[in-house]
Amino acid sequence: MKNKKDVVFLLLPLISMSFFLIHSSCSTLIWENTYGSETSERGLSIIEDFEGNYVIAGISETYPGSGAVVYLLKINRSGNLIWEKKYNQGGAFSLTKSDNNEYVVAGVNIDGAYIIKVDSKGELVWEKTIGPNTKIARSIIKVNGGYVFTGSIRNNDRGDQDVYLLKINDTGNIIWEKSIGGPENEEAYSIIEARDGNYLISGGVESSDSSGNVLIMLIDSDGNLIWKKNYGGNEFDWAHSSTIAHEYGYVIAGSTNSYGNGQSVYCLKIKENGELIWNKTYTGTKDETAFSISSTSDSNYILVGRTESYNAQQEDVYVIKINEKGELLWHQVINKASENIAQSVITSSDGGYVFCGSSWVSGNGHDVLVSEIVDLGVAASPVTQSKNIIYGESSDFIFEIKNTGAIDDAYSLISNDYGGLSINETYILKPEESIQTTISFDQLDPGDYTNQITIVSKINPLINTTITIILSVIDYGVALSPHESTQNVLESQNIVHVFSIMNTGSHTDTFSLKYSDDLVPIISTNYVTLEPGEKTDISVIYEGVPSASQPYEGTLIVTSENDLQSSDEKAQDSSKLIINVLKVQKQAEEETETSEEEPNNENLIPVSNLFIILGVFLAWLFRYEKDKI
Repeated sequence: MKNKKDVVFLLLPLISMSFFLIHSSCSTLIWENTYGSETSERGLSIIEDFEGNYVIAGISETYPGSGAVVYLLKINRSGNLIWEKKYNQGGAFSLTKSDNNEYVVAGVNIDGAYIIKVDSKGELVWEKTIGPNTKIARSIIKVNGGYVFTGSIRNNDRGDQDVYLLKINDTGNIIWEKSIGGPENEEAYSIIEARDGNYLISGGVESSDSSGNVLIMLIDSDGNLIWKKNYGGNEFDWAHSSTIAHEYGYVIAGSTNSYGNGQSVYCLKIKENGELIWNKTYTGTKDETAFSISSTSDSNYILVGRTESYNAQQEDVYVIKINEKGELLWHQVINKASENIAQSVITSSDGGYVFCGSSWVSGNGHDVLVSEIVDLGVAASPVTQSKNIIYGESSDFIFEIKNTGAIDDAYSLISNDYGGLSINETYILKPEESIQTTISFDQLDPGDYTNQITIVSKINPLINTTITIILSVIDYGVALSPHESTQNVLESQNIVHVFSIMNTGSHTDTFSLKYSDDLVPIISTNYVTLEPGEKTDISVIYEGVPSASQPYEGTLIVTSENDLQSSDEKAQDSSKLIINVLKVQKQAEEETETSEEEPNNENLIPVSNLFIILGVFLAWLFRYEKDKI
């Protein structure tokens, strides 16, 4: 025996992997190992036993050109080899565990269907060959009263393949044996026990024109056919594995050439009566196939197989996780070397996904490949928070961070350092554990800030989620001018006074205008909305100002309506107007001005006397002229 390399605990980003992330979840490789001898070995089926160890069944080539033998190995949860065994010529396709932690293996040898039972140490308990050599046992399940197998049997009369069914008891004796088929080649690759005690069989049917369809049939506990249906398109479609759906029905995985690019992973969900619920393809640029499917502990499904896409080295291990609706959650390609395939997957008792397959080793052919991957995930809530704060205030934002993965992980918080935010926090959380964290902002200048904080897995930085904080730091302000003025007015006259209002804050604001005075003026508007730095004029009108012994004093108060602080802290400004009503003082001034302007008439000749003198002068002049003539 040669162990090709030591177990490697990775817990690191897989640099050579390709990921498709949805909802901040993905997987990472925990450990991987290869097992084998100087010849070629392949792992085709894996189970977890009652002790938490893993048992793998497959095929080993004893020496070049000699044919193959049944190959079993047992490893612990970390991938360390416990034992490996080789048995008689043939090959093992599937295995299950008995009630006393023994293992029953289904396969084939040169004489027909080959079944062996071994104890927990790998020692042979019994072996059975069920001929003729046209029978193959590909899949086995433990049921009440024994074990049920399915596979294929060649129909010598028609020259085609039929589905082969076999039930044996715990000592290997046949309880019943059946075959179901028609005029075309029909083969079964998987059998599971349904909730009602019936058995669902999946495989394929190949037509004479080399096209194929997924074949699904339901049989009762005695091997009698209940229904049989085909699914797929017009090319070659096949089913390799199935599982009971979490909600209802069944989910089947395989491959299709009818849909997608080349050969694609094909998955479909059906009801208990075989009615199709959905079918999906998961395709790359070349060929992909799913060989096994398993229900997961988080009510989703894990599929494994092979891919030639995503920078594969000829072909690489391909892992897909989907939800109950068939939607892709993530996919992962594990690059090692050429020709790496995953053949069988289980969901372990600790929530990880353990698969077996084969990996090419130069000079030795293939070795058995066993790996464990686990879900990593992180969630944060709420995803977005927004808040307005007043300039000079501090603000706290509370978020919850949750480990949605399957193993302990550490998460770092990384900020974009915008708006003075700097975070240097790391939280270690167990699966499903959550913690509340507070993010604080202080001494921010007025303005609008969008801060993104990324929560990153330490195991795999590709696992991350982002929370967004939208923060508006508002500096409310208003300025009135003039702040104080005086105006004189005559009794009963109108007066118009103009104030200038300016928004000195950082945001658009609406201001209310109120006037405090014994008089009731008319204000041109009670509210005004201004952009930052914008200015406008407001008129205050007094109609018919009454007389008063003392000046009137009025105060215009302008207050921010958006400032949510208490009344005495709101942004506001005021302007005082003093009105002097000029009544008595004005008349006295007019009388004084009149007395100063009137001339002194005591030394002047009255106007009447001037007319008399003028008359006398004209009479004299008339008489003089007459005498002259």
